Amino acid sequence: MGLLIPRGWTDAVGLSDHAYHLLAVSTGAVAGLAAAAGIAVLVHRRLTVPAVRRAMLKSDHLMYAFLLGAMALGLAATVLNSTGQTGGYNYRKGVSVWFRSLFALSTDYQLMAAAPLVFRLHVLFGFTLFALIPYSRLVHVFSAPLAYLVRPFVVYRRRDPGQLAARPPKRGWERVS
Repeated sequence: MGLLIPRGWTDAVGLSDHAYHLLAVSTGAVAGLAAAAGIAVLVHRRLTVPAVRRAMLKSDHLMYAFLLGAMALGLAATVLNSTGQTGGYNYRKGVSVWFRSLFALSTDYQLMAAAPLVFRLHVLFGFTLFALIPYSRLVHVFSAPLAYLVRPFVVYRRRDPGQLAARPPKRGWERVS
């Protein structure tokens, strides 16, 4: 989100470059780590629960690889840029301006060409994720799960009818003849 905010706006509200950078790094790192933890839990469940593992598609593996790659590269870009290992690159004058120019449909490719490799790879992985949307489960990003608000509860029962007859039903679950 910080890439969308022009430098002139932060200057207008009196936010120094150092304060902006601290805000961007701290919120970006927290969001990146939370996303990485979330994808780790998701992948762990997909690999350890047999029913979920059977439902995995080949496109899921590709999508997870690019999703993890984009997150890792984003975190790496943050760390490398914060520690000065990108040669003092100012992403607000390069990547940020280039990213906003995408929405104006007038991109200046030289801004991105001058960016360090980690930034370019991060963008490449991100664009690849967008390209994978129609061919993976990422397509669910465009479907609002409003039906979940009004759907009936899922009732799980044992398959053996004899096991159900052996114990009395729970209150409210009496059998209707």
